[in-house]
Amino acid sequence: MKSAARTATITTAVLDTDEAFAALRQEWDELLHASANGCFFLSWQWLHTWWKHLAEDRRLHIITARCEGKLVAIAPLAIRPSRYLRLLPFPVLEFLGSGNVGSDYLGILVRKGYEDGAVRAIAALLTDHEQVLELSQVERTNPPVTALALQLRQLGWRMHCTTTSFCPYIDFSDQTWDSYLAGLSSAHRANFRRRYKKLQARFDVRLELVESEHQRGEALRILIDLHLRRWGSRGGSDALHSEELVAFHEDFSKQALQQDQLRLYVLWLDNVAVAALYGFVVNGAFYFYQSGFDMNYREHSVGLVIMGLVIQDAFDQGLREFDFLHGEEAYKYLWAGAERELVRFYFFPPHARGSLYSQFLRLRQRIKRQLAQWAPRRKCELDPP
Repeated sequence: MKSAARTATITTAVLDTDEAFAALRQEWDELLHASANGCFFLSWQWLHTWWKHLAEDRRLHIITARCEGKLVAIAPLAIRPSRYLRLLPFPVLEFLGSGNVGSDYLGILVRKGYEDGAVRAIAALLTDHEQVLELSQVERTNPPVTALALQLRQLGWRMHCTTTSFCPYIDFSDQTWDSYLAGLSSAHRANFRRRYKKLQARFDVRLELVESEHQRGEALRILIDLHLRRWGSRGGSDALHSEELVAFHEDFSKQALQQDQLRLYVLWLDNVAVAALYGFVVNGAFYFYQSGFDMNYREHSVGLVIMGLVIQDAFDQGLREFDFLHGEEAYKYLWAGAERELVRFYFFPPHARGSLYSQFLRLRQRIKRQLAQWAPRRKCELDPP
């Protein structure tokens, strides 16, 4: 544990050791449930597993805020070292869970009723430390981060905010599966029904949901294999392409199964695994994470079919929404009628280094825009209808 600061009755501290992170689990989980903005990707389980497998050379910098010993807020941060080859010459503070693991809705956990005091205390500590902040995958309307931005600006910080992506989602409120289908475009609705009916006429169709550890291991291997084989001929995957990412999902999916959060499906045709879909269910929301399908069965639109069947199963489970997470692939909008905006915040402290980093950021953005004109785009999406 490092330095501490105090604002009114709120005391803040920085935790920078693995032991301190591990010891925080019980309090973290309780705070998650007591926070208005608690989210699956802010759970101790997700972020600690990320830290174990994907932290690379980052250093922990978790800010806690307490009132009379009671944990009232957590800013789950880490220090990312300089990345000179990426024109990032200074270390920055960023959220745990950042990078290509696919965390969405990152932010600060704050206990209800302590929002103002806790955010002011965190802002004061950040100002004392004078670290540049790069906070990604934040929902634009996230109240604690928005409040933090206001506090930092009042303390002389400069801010830059840019939209990075959107998360399409389906709101199940006051809908049944049949009424939801009726609200889709007639072409998409007819296409799904026609494709599914043809599969049933030609194959023995079985959608299997993982319910045991033995099933989990096999289904995860099927998912990864299908996903990588599909994207191997299209420039490679940016989702399940490294040993570290595979190890993360092996570890996390095992934990999620034990807590009845894992939703891993395999679509079988005549006992051949032709598609798989990987997601999680937490607090009534289905988070669609990744998928894969056999290109040899593309003409049967098995990606389209498994998606429709899983959404139907989500309705049958009585869930409140189906979240496709970030990515604006066209197929998602065939199913989803709403979206959430994700942004990246940069906060520059009021000193010379902050000003210099801001200049480097603008230079880097110009270079990236120029390179993007030449680089091929890679998106992991299902087969089109």
